[in-house]
Amino acid sequence: MKVSWQYFIIIPLIICSCTGRYSTATQENLRYFDMVEEALNDKNIYLEEFNNRVNEMHQRLANSVDRESIYIYQRLLAEMYMGYEADTALAYIDKNLQRAEELKRNDWVVESYILKSQTYNTSGMIEESREALNKVKGMPMNQDIRLKYLMEELNYWWNYSIQHNTPYPNPSVVAYADSIVQMVQDSSSPYYVYAKSWQITDATEMESWRAKLMDYADSMDSQNPWYKSITESAGIIAMNYGDIDNCLKYFALSLVSKIQQVDRHVPYLANIGTIARDMGELTYAARFYNATLRIQADHPEYVFNGDGALARSVMRFHEIVEDRLEQQNKQNHTLIYLLAAFIIIAIALLVATMLELRKVNSLHKKLKLSNEELSESEAKLRQSNKELVSKEQQLTATNTELTEANYVKEEYIGQLFATCSDYIDKMDALKKNINRKLKAGQYAEAIKQTAAIAQRENEYLQELWTEFDKVFLRLYPDFIEQFNTLLREEEQVSIKPEGRLNTDLRIYALIRLGIDSSVKISKMLGVSSQTIYNARTKMRGKATASEKDFDLRVRQLKTTLQKAEV
Repeated sequence: MKVSWQYFIIIPLIICSCTGRYSTATQENLRYFDMVEEALNDKNIYLEEFNNRVNEMHQRLANSVDRESIYIYQRLLAEMYMGYEADTALAYIDKNLQRAEELKRNDWVVESYILKSQTYNTSGMIEESREALNKVKGMPMNQDIRLKYLMEELNYWWNYSIQHNTPYPNPSVVAYADSIVQMVQDSSSPYYVYAKSWQITDATEMESWRAKLMDYADSMDSQNPWYKSITESAGIIAMNYGDIDNCLKYFALSLVSKIQQVDRHVPYLANIGTIARDMGELTYAARFYNATLRIQADHPEYVFNGDGALARSVMRFHEIVEDRLEQQNKQNHTLIYLLAAFIIIAIALLVATMLELRKVNSLHKKLKLSNEELSESEAKLRQSNKELVSKEQQLTATNTELTEANYVKEEYIGQLFATCSDYIDKMDALKKNINRKLKAGQYAEAIKQTAAIAQRENEYLQELWTEFDKVFLRLYPDFIEQFNTLLREEEQVSIKPEGRLNTDLRIYALIRLGIDSSVKISKMLGVSSQTIYNARTKMRGKATASEKDFDLRVRQLKTTLQKAEV
């Protein structure tokens, strides 16, 4: 019986075709979904940072004594709280209004009412927002405040159109946008860019402007106060033109910016959930819908989509989930039947295969015996060869180390004898000088000469280590270069211009020579063992790899051993 292995390929392909992917999202789409989800997961971190900024601002307000500083800090606090806690923001605005009216500062009055309207508008209280704007409608304003007023009128009418589901574009939005464009006329101003996005009603002109707006948004710093507004505007226009990829991109960028600033006014979070839903990414959609519903439950004033849009989106999401489950159930039934067929065919093929294998086994046994004998002989030969190579390498390494050790020992013994001889000659001359003074009865001079010995000891010690530095650097001329390979680039060291080692390098020169004890090194260098310990700890902290084996890596440095005259 011949076995056709094609069955093992065809059946799994049929099974896989029944379990196809539902998602149409690209990798770029998934990246923006992840970006929003990560921001939502980190919202507590952003809240803590926000509280720190608020506390700092409260401290500055408490330390302020002049009226203008108090007004400014209270306005900044109101702006910070605007998207997070409207009641607190309004309390600071009312304080500034009272102060402005007492001081007869009309500019502060106008600015405060505009800020109050913005706070109401952000929290969905458009009637109160209208009342605040009406308070200043006929009051005199300078250009900056006039711009803020026109911007707030534009945003008010936009939110009004959302809540009342009016046709797009709203004529009042277009009118105020046109006023801003005429007033600014600087195409690089964020006021101009934002207003221009609402002013254009011609489809051809808007198509051209849409590309410019997206380029402008892409070039902005995410820390720019206008960033969340410009990116949101780009997302809205992309949505109106059915450009889902860019709609997702700019809504995601705007939402991340708002979440990082602890701004609860996130009406387009539900839109991202809807985009994820329509792309088949139901896990992301559930996450974004749940986040929106939590914000709406705790702070309903900050989530408004107009005419029950959020409820309809969530209901449609549940319908899609139910359809998906029903489809998966159908596919699971089909899959079960296919798997059963696959198992039956596999059993039949397995039986046939076992019969074929039984015929081949006898031949394999004979061949196996021959191969085992050959493999055994080959393995013994290979093992013997490995042992020979290993022993040769060990012998070579040992000879190299012995040669280096003997040479270093010879060099340093010679240097030691030369230094000691010089030290003995100096001490002998000093002793003769003291004896002459004693014989001559010059005891005070002798005592003075004896006291000078202690002062000269440090000089002799410095001479000794100067000679040590010279000999060591002659023996290991590339020690500094090799030692720096163990350190991070910004922590690398160099020797003094006169060719002397500093204390840290001298410590590791002794370690390279095999002297590892901090106590011994401290006695040789004439400093405390704690100083040696601190220096070693500090140097280990500069290492590129683990601190634990730093000394071992120093001892294993393969620096060039160079023979030189001492």
